[in-house]
Amino acid sequence: GTEMGVTDADGNRFKDSKRIEGTIPEMLDGALAFVRNNTRTATKIDPITGERIDIPQYPMDAVREAVLNALVHRDYSFHTEGMPIQLIIYSDRLEVINPGGLYGRLTVDQLGQAQPDTRNPVLITAMETLDKAENRYSGIPTIRYAMQKQGLPAPQFIDARGSFKVILYNGEQVVQV
Repeated sequence: GTEMGVTDADGNRFKDSKRIEGTIPEMLDGALAFVRNNTRTATKIDPITGERIDIPQYPMDAVREAVLNALVHRDYSFHTEGMPIQLIIYSDRLEVINPGGLYGRLTVDQLGQAQPDTRNPVLITAMETLDKAENRYSGIPTIRYAMQKQGLPAPQFIDARGSFKVILYNGEQVVQV
């Protein structure tokens, strides 16, 4: 559905629910696998080459950046009381929500245009060393470009008190019956 708490015709609250734990690279890989397993992939044949082309419902590079940013930029302090990052797939969108909100002086309208303050510099440097992150402030522009390239609506970035949310829309118009 399109709202939390609404059940389907059979009374199910969730079609799939996983707790992904481990190292940050393991959680990133697990989150990407969860999205691939729970979203659709369209297939078409290139009329010139005859090659099969798979088109995921969400550009995986955008999903990867949203999840990776959530993992490395979240608030790991006692203030978040161990709250997990949430990855929620609705019928019309995918949401990645992490505890802590934007850090430092950066505002939502500056995302991808200004160098941010870094909440977890050691963590980000470690991810760069492991070849899992570039640490070049390119995540938000990558998300925006990937969504645009696939002809999907622009992503939304919402900084709420105590959390930060990235919303990726899949272009589906949900018809309420």
